[in-house]
Amino acid sequence: MAKKLIISRRGLFGTTYHYDERGKYLGKSRPGLFGDNKVHFDENGNKRGTSRPGFFNEEVHKIDGEYSSTRKGLFGFVHRSNRRISGKTSPELFGTAITETFESSNESCYDELEFYDEITDINSLWWTYDEDAWLDALEGYYALLNEKQLPLEFEIEDIDASEIGALTKFEFYDFLHDKYFVWKYTQKNRLATTRKNLEKYIYENRIDELENIHKSLFSADHSNIEECLSIVSQIRGLGTAGASGLLAVLFPEDFGTVDQFMVKALEKIEDLDEHEIIKRMNPDGLKIKDGVVLINIMREKAEELNELFDTDYWTPRKIDMILWSIGR
Repeated sequence: MAKKLIISRRGLFGTTYHYDERGKYLGKSRPGLFGDNKVHFDENGNKRGTSRPGFFNEEVHKIDGEYSSTRKGLFGFVHRSNRRISGKTSPELFGTAITETFESSNESCYDELEFYDEITDINSLWWTYDEDAWLDALEGYYALLNEKQLPLEFEIEDIDASEIGALTKFEFYDFLHDKYFVWKYTQKNRLATTRKNLEKYIYENRIDELENIHKSLFSADHSNIEECLSIVSQIRGLGTAGASGLLAVLFPEDFGTVDQFMVKALEKIEDLDEHEIIKRMNPDGLKIKDGVVLINIMREKAEELNELFDTDYWTPRKIDMILWSIGR
């Protein structure tokens, strides 16, 4: 894995000067105006881009037309690009900082930088009584989303289930096709495949089937997880993971999304009562019975945190967001 070191030193009036490991001048960053935290220049004085405040204590950079972000970690700052960790910055003495960037998207980047990441180890987090640790872990979910995903993410979070329940059969189809599937399936090929299945309701003139599922979804007993997953799994293009996701965005107080990343995160919690059951699950092919186990775990953890911290803030959906971010 190729690495590149950048040494940054503070100058006058808030300006920072950057050098490579051989001492060659690379450029500078100075305080910006009109909402910019910093403005970045190359060694010839040409403007390369800016940095601005982002969501959840994040700084968003646009340099040479490419977006990246920086968030504070345990021992410095963690940098991400295209939803992957791309480097770290460690503070040194006398206003100097050393940035180590990785020029490969190889998975080993995660292994080397895991110690520096702000996301707490799930095995430690799961048993902690520190609410700030849980809140920090929840922020880690948003850190993994790129700038283009955030508007839809916040739109999904603001969904009023009663409004979705009142949609006509064609409006419900449009919601699934244009909003939910786009949110759930971020890979283009996966989105195309699942949408193709969904579109059969239109092309085969079977929209009434979707209407019946819609009605059943909003009349189902939420205490019966298996029934709810079975109903939503009937929607073309949705398996157990996709069905749980729809339940989670509509009814976050009762459901969380189950997927491969959640399973991978829970596998690391050795003292979990369901540990052996989870180890036997196929993360890439979760069944409805698996979904029941996983959603129950999220419900119990949300209830436990609310009782522990004397709040009603925590939901199964928030627990799944944390597990997804740690399991990736």
